Amino acid sequence: MMWDPNTQGCSGESTLAVCLADGTIRLLTIGPEETDFSQRWTSKAVGSVLMALDWRGEQLCAGGVDGRVWCWLGAQDPEPQSVWMAHDLECWTCAIAPSATCLWSGGDDAALKGWDLRCAPTSPIFSNCKTHEAGVVHISFHPRKEHLAATGRYDERLRLGDARSMGKPLV
Repeated sequence: MMWDPNTQGCSGESTLAVCLADGTIRLLTIGPEETDFSQRWTSKAVGSVLMALDWRGEQLCAGGVDGRVWCWLGAQDPEPQSVWMAHDLECWTCAIAPSATCLWSGGDDAALKGWDLRCAPTSPIFSNCKTHEAGVVHISFHPRKEHLAATGRYDERLRLGDARSMGKPLV
């Protein structure tokens, strides 16, 4: 789940996005009283248990246990704008880069991949299967340095990478 990055810290209503085992994403509006909430939007069920969620601007993305990634542009249409097979095993994490033109995904196949969101994502713009020796479980972009990203894997090891050169991690 993830709070709408555009409403954090604002008074009044906030929106929470959640990905669910039924294959849907739901946006819930939480009122200023914090006990008042309503469902604002529900995606179409995608046919897979959703494991990962990210939200940047108007873009929502989710990764599923079947290795696919889905992207929605805005929360208007319940149908995803794009869907593709990103990993051979479960897709455990996905994150939209600060530029909002690229999405990174990580999975149980120990692969970290980058996808260009400006075109049909038929093949990754980078694929790193050698840096992570275990499944990639989290991706987090630095809040001020857009080229830096931290990745975690399920053996509790962290990596710090530079998006400009994905061949070798910094740490």
